[in-house]
Amino acid sequence: MGRKKLVNHRKLMKAIPDSHGVVSIIAKRLGVEWHTANNAIKNDPIAMQALQDEAEKIADVAETVILNALMQEDVRVAQWFLERKGTFRGFNPTIDIKNTSDTSITMNFIDKEGDAFDAKKED
Repeated sequence: MGRKKLVNHRKLMKAIPDSHGVVSIIAKRLGVEWHTANNAIKNDPIAMQALQDEAEKIADVAETVILNALMQEDVRVAQWFLERKGTFRGFNPTIDIKNTSDTSITMNFIDKEGDAFDAKKED
């Protein structure tokens, strides 16, 4: 069994920038296995914060892409966004059900107030 490589704080902190929060990138830069880099990060609160900051930067990039698509009026992205972020406004994901047998399917829907939805009920 080989001796475990130690990762010093200075080298770890130099390996984190532009890693996008991906431990395998950091490990490759350090020349160590993934679990060694991951353990070094977990045991170093400053490195852990730096890794989280890197992950947040890439999440910001992803949000910017979504916002740009929304500003271009991309309907698919708008639907995706509303299904995930618009539920407080009453948007819910669509459900596609295909029944290939002769068996019937019964679905009961509950609204936000906990009341059952009755399609036959008239306003």
